[in-house]
Amino acid sequence: MNTTLLIPSDDLKKYGLITDNVDVSYINPCIIQAQDIDLQQLIGTRLYKRLLGEVEQRETEENYTIPEPYSILLSEYIEPYLMQMVQSIMCITGFAQIRNNGMSVPTGEHDDKASLSECQYLKNYFEGKAKFYSERIITYLRANSNLYPEFCGCETCADLKPHDTSTYQCGIVL
Repeated sequence: MNTTLLIPSDDLKKYGLITDNVDVSYINPCIIQAQDIDLQQLIGTRLYKRLLGEVEQRETEENYTIPEPYSILLSEYIEPYLMQMVQSIMCITGFAQIRNNGMSVPTGEHDDKASLSECQYLKNYFEGKAKFYSERIITYLRANSNLYPEFCGCETCADLKPHDTSTYQCGIVL
């Protein structure tokens, strides 16, 4: 499993609704899930792997700068999308925890715990925001397909093709 984060957990705390006291051990798995499942499905495996590679290289090489088309895609399109998706995922993962004796809902000393329906409401709210950003990503990538050759197609059958939000498929063959 790849553990490279395309959005720093500190950004979620700074610009999102996640408080400073939430440990990164709760945030990072949600970031990885949002990237690996939601983002990869949206932009396709080839472009997703390219972005991971660029971020990994920036983290390991002292003077490496991500090329402009990819840095723009990351900062202006991918990060806002991931911010919303991670918060959506955390609405559910923050509600309950899996422990040795099963699922439990932690209760704080001074805070009232949100109900499951309130958590679901917030999850839907963040998913709606993420949908807006996902449409921005696809529109941007289509308009700039010459800058992102990885966006078109896939290398192997195991790769995910980029999601096409403009095509409706009903599953009925005439």
